[in-house]
Amino acid sequence: MTAERYLSEIEHRLLKHFSASRDGYKPPAEDRHRLEGFMQGAIFMGLATSQQLSTLMEQAHFAVFGKT
Repeated sequence: MTAERYLSEIEHRLLKHFSASRDGYKPPAEDRHRLEGFMQGAIFMGLATSQQLSTLMEQAHFAVFGKT
């Protein structure tokens, strides 16, 4: 598993989460917790910093909603 692939999966999950919210669907709490855990895993394994993940989250949010 490469850092790029792991971060790409985080981006995919963020886009899915934000898209569901935009479409009026509230994702289950378990999905949000899994996403948060996945992101914490990236920090723990040294694949990303919290600032990098924050930036990735902002970019995904902007891609879905058109605003930060």
